[in-house]
Amino acid sequence: MSSVPPTGTGGTIAYGNVYVSQPQKVAGGLAFAKASLGMQYACGIATTGAAYCWGSNREGALGNASQVDQAAPARVTGRVNP
Repeated sequence: MSSVPPTGTGGTIAYGNVYVSQPQKVAGGLAFAKASLGMQYACGIATTGAAYCWGSNREGALGNASQVDQAAPARVTGRVNP
């Protein structure tokens, strides 16, 4: 299995200097109205209004009450500040 960057596709997460120049479809068939990229993670507000994050979850950065890295979008728990 080849490694892929944290693009939310559900594949293995590769860390380091990885660059993807084109938008990618995420796992789960989600559509996003807004997206934001961080250092080795991404978050977005789905068209339903729910927030999701994926990628490196160091120190709970993804907001889903865990510290497990997420290769596919995981719903953010708790309050979301738009």
